[in-house]
Amino acid sequence: METVKQEKKRYELLDAFRGILMIEMVIYHYLFDVAVFSTDFSEFFTNPAYYIFQQSIGWGFIFLSGMCVVFSKKMLKRGLTILGAAVIVSLVTYIFTPDVAINFGVLCCIGSCMLLMIPVKRISEKWNTWVAFAISFLLFLFCRNINTGHFGFESLNLFALPEFLYANYLTAYLGFPPLSFTSGDYYPLFPWFFLYMSGYFLFKGIYQKEKIKNILSYKIPGLSYLGKYSLLIYLLHQPVCYAVAFAVCKWM
Repeated sequence: METVKQEKKRYELLDAFRGILMIEMVIYHYLFDVAVFSTDFSEFFTNPAYYIFQQSIGWGFIFLSGMCVVFSKKMLKRGLTILGAAVIVSLVTYIFTPDVAINFGVLCCIGSCMLLMIPVKRISEKWNTWVAFAISFLLFLFCRNINTGHFGFESLNLFALPEFLYANYLTAYLGFPPLSFTSGDYYPLFPWFFLYMSGYFLFKGIYQKEKIKNILSYKIPGLSYLGKYSLLIYLLHQPVCYAVAFAVCKWM
């Protein structure tokens, strides 16, 4: 199988998809902050609609980031930059919202996955792309519930995992959090690395087609611009959402 060559051309439609996810994330975090400042704090976290909305954003960012790895350059630098941003987010939340501070959030996950993909891209060059995609996605579904102590997907728990795996913050980073672990945004390495790889292999299998490239070149003004600066927007939006939510709840 031919190795996918890196492209200099930017695919604006992928930026637009990322821009849509950014808008959804801003809405979610604003609602989250309102819930923090309101008297009915718990309802936000128990409502299934909010859970599905939040999960769709995380799934989207991780899957899309995996897709973009197909033609990513300077993955080491980019991965370390995203991890640095994740550290900043964690520190800020520990200062301003310690009750829901972020440990191993989506930025930490994406940065870690990007670094892991450096060797994976090399060793997977001769793999069958569609088989690799199928295995990666099935592993994600099978391991979706390991964070809660089981193999399985959402409400379906197949069998329990040994308790000794859930020991400390290192195991929490891998996907096995101890009972004392808390986080306002938790996307550990597993099972999410499998979803990240799913995005990579799926996109690797389809993007070389000329029709796909033409579609991906389509630019959506505004959304494509947001997608290009997603990391900066991610770092800046939460303080703004926090301040606006605080002001709204205080004056209501």
